[in-house]
Amino acid sequence: MKVDVRDQLISLIRKWDDLYREWSDLTISYCGGVHAKHRFSPREDWFRPWLGREDTVIDLGCAHGKILHALAPHIRRGIGLDHNPEHIRTARTRFQAPNIQFYEGEIESSPWPFDDRADGVILSHVLEHVEDSVGLLRRLNTRRVLILVPGTDDWISQLKHELGYDRFRDDDHKREYGREDLIREVEAAGFSVRDIRYTETGNLFCVADH
Repeated sequence: MKVDVRDQLISLIRKWDDLYREWSDLTISYCGGVHAKHRFSPREDWFRPWLGREDTVIDLGCAHGKILHALAPHIRRGIGLDHNPEHIRTARTRFQAPNIQFYEGEIESSPWPFDDRADGVILSHVLEHVEDSVGLLRRLNTRRVLILVPGTDDWISQLKHELGYDRFRDDDHKREYGREDLIREVEAAGFSVRDIRYTETGNLFCVADH
């Protein structure tokens, strides 16, 4: 029986997605709880140029705290929030700094356990996980937001969509973003986009100001 090329492609994409998830989990174990991508493609390099030495910076969904730890010498104060107690324990033991505080809590809950006024808020691979992404952006009490999300303007993502294979990279994702998708959400929340571009790993980076 002749196998349809479309079915072959979908089968291969599904296998690749499963292998990527397995490989990703193994790299976290290999690197002692921190994904290898944070070592070889440090996200803080995208944020640092947009922050000042007198800035208070909040990292929502800070995970293990590596981004804030790297930014600590370049800002006045850093605050990290994550819902995962294991992440916060790792942050407090491996990535602590004198001017950084880490808190356990839900991003979509209210109130947060700290003063939410900030010069900059980092949302690094957070918006795609929350139910009301525009609502979260509207809640921010900051002059600047710095965002990283998984992009979908690459040819593989577009081919997957054309094939009707719309499984996200992470099963917990509520959405993934094209450039115009992210601009639309940011502007709906009252921010003005200062810069938006793709990173070398296919993520979408955005800076927006109030």
